[in-house]
Amino acid sequence: LPEILPTFLSQHPNAQVSLHEFPVSELFALTLNETVDFAVMNTTVTGIPDSLVQEVIAHERILLVMQRSSPAAQALLASREAGRPVDLRLLQSERFISLNRSLTVGRHVSNLERNLLFFPDRIYTTNNSTALSLTAKGLGFCFLVETGLSDAMARPELAVFDLRSQDLMIPLSLIYKKNSYRSPLVQDAMALVRDHYLELIRRNAPIQFT
Repeated sequence: LPEILPTFLSQHPNAQVSLHEFPVSELFALTLNETVDFAVMNTTVTGIPDSLVQEVIAHERILLVMQRSSPAAQALLASREAGRPVDLRLLQSERFISLNRSLTVGRHVSNLERNLLFFPDRIYTTNNSTALSLTAKGLGFCFLVETGLSDAMARPELAVFDLRSQDLMIPLSLIYKKNSYRSPLVQDAMALVRDHYLELIRRNAPIQFT
């Protein structure tokens, strides 16, 4: 929002904006009962209520974030620099700061665990910022979507890795109610959201996170 709202308000200086924070788990209900005009969220391919439209903006990567000075991160960095495959078994000696499985990103990472490894030592959270801050303090590693990684990229103490796994690709979608009226103001807001995230993912595409 801090990146999107200034443009929106410059285009619509008389618009009134009220900001509310809700858990991701409530966004479907808020959109269905038209408390909100649309929601922006990571989604699964299935499981969207029939009365809602899922408009996929793009598929984004879920990236591994570690404290750069940790032994496991240093080993992964050395592997990457030498052109060797990343050995995820190095993570089993680290604590996993995990998003709760009730969140879509948390469920995607669970798919990775089922297919590759299980991390028994973990802290659960429902907040991306908390996961990132705990990782920066050296309490473990976490996974974050690339559209939310601006804070991580600004912290030199963190290292970010793209594990190049299909299990770690997730849709970013606009969710809105079928056959509902969306005013020109709302349509402009939706267009800004689409353009912002498409450009962000386009800029990230060539980056090989390390």
